[in-house]
Amino acid sequence: MQFQFSGFLLRYVDYQRTLDYDAGTVGDALSQLFDEHPGLRPVVVDEAGGVRRTVRLCLDGELLPASRAHEVELTGDSRVDVLTAVAGG
Repeated sequence: MQFQFSGFLLRYVDYQRTLDYDAGTVGDALSQLFDEHPGLRPVVVDEAGGVRRTVRLCLDGELLPASRAHEVELTGDSRVDVLTAVAGG
């Protein structure tokens, strides 16, 4: 599976736009991602381990519900886009 990043999130993954992992679920993939890039964890998940309200995960172009994102199954060619909310006035 592949994570894709853009914007300010790139600084947390050493400016790599894509990262590949071998994982069965989004939760497993996130664990591997956070092991490799620990500074990204507090940006993406809250203290309880849930996806932050300011972050959206999209699997192959479809928005994942934050409440069950960790348990969603992946295939080898799955792509998870990690997106952040845009703030402004």
